[in-house]
Amino acid sequence: MKKVLAVVLALVLVLSLTACGGGESLEGSWKLTGYTEDGKDAMDESSGITIAKLESKGIYFGLVAKSDKTATLSIMGDEDKMTWDSKTIKSSDGKTSASYEIKDGVLTISGESEEGKKQVMTFKKMTEDEKKKFEALTPEDISNVIIEFAMEALAAQMGGEE
Repeated sequence: MKKVLAVVLALVLVLSLTACGGGESLEGSWKLTGYTEDGKDAMDESSGITIAKLESKGIYFGLVAKSDKTATLSIMGDEDKMTWDSKTIKSSDGKTSASYEIKDGVLTISGESEEGKKQVMTFKKMTEDEKKKFEALTPEDISNVIIEFAMEALAAQMGGEE
């Protein structure tokens, strides 16, 4: 009887730990919602290119993490291959790594650039519609939007000089 009770208690403990274990997984498609360097917004209005402006043109920057513990970070047409575990995400060459946390549906990746700047990126899970648009993006789409923003900034600058 004691053995049966011990086995039942052990199973209850294992199942309760499994049910509570770790919260959200990194696995899935995430869109960039914020990016700071040394505490300053790296994509604010002064840069001419904000995340909201890009999204209004159908451009999403994202992270896709797969169940095999590989991930791809896609920003400005560049793709960086990575690996991940329960606390860190690393470049495929192993030279750079960053810690991550998922809290209330927000993924926060914190690390340091090669220049020693503290970088923080925040992401939210993509909706199915956003995921389809993200997967359909080509480098040409991104280039065209960046050129459009550059032309708008130039026109605004020239208009201010008159």
